[in-house]
Amino acid sequence: MTESLAQELFGRLKAARFVVLAVHRRPDADSLGSAAAIAAFLECHQIPYSFYCSTALPPEAQYFGIDPGNCLNPEALAKIHPETVCAFDAGDLIHAGLDLITPPLSSPYLKGRMGGVTPFLINIDHH
Repeated sequence: MTESLAQELFGRLKAARFVVLAVHRRPDADSLGSAAAIAAFLECHQIPYSFYCSTALPPEAQYFGIDPGNCLNPEALAKIHPETVCAFDAGDLIHAGLDLITPPLSSPYLKGRMGGVTPFLINIDHH
């Protein structure tokens, strides 16, 4: 990652009013740990956030300090219209459970399905 990209991401996160931290379906330690690290950053900067997972969180999520009570499901995500979403360790939006935030592939010029808002997506993946 270049320094300019890191600074842009830092600026986007600091300017956000609310951030969704999306772990992939059936999240593993890579996804949970990455999301927990960004959550700690957001807490230090007093930026509100919620976790999101399209499937149930595993019991191991508690080891990363992830509270299942602060985890949105797909229906709740579609209602809040987030402006910033971070996806972790997911090679595509479907694996991240975020395919509902993008326009259908057959209609590339349509707005996202989340109240007409297409969020800024930050994809963090070590692969």
